[in-house]
Amino acid sequence: MAEGDTIERGDVVAAVGNLGIGQQANALDHPLGDGFDLEEHLMSIQRHYLRRGRDESRGVKAEAARLLGYENYQTLAAQLKRLHVEWKADAGG
Repeated sequence: MAEGDTIERGDVVAAVGNLGIGQQANALDHPLGDGFDLEEHLMSIQRHYLRRGRDESRGVKAEAARLLGYENYQTLAAQLKRLHVEWKADAGG
């Protein structure tokens, strides 16, 4: 992907940027029909971000709620319950 023999910073940025676009497009370009369920697809995406918030906050619910844009940790707790996402007690939250 580099134009020369040396990989420059811009080459890395361009390559990583392309990966992010592809991943986003995959989530948005899921084929319709043949059993596609929009609600389940959206819930799967929400579960992904809830787990990511848990991991990035090291299990601190208030911090995870902030990272995810929730007003408070009670809103986060309601979403965890609704989407059946486990929150390990030993993770600190």
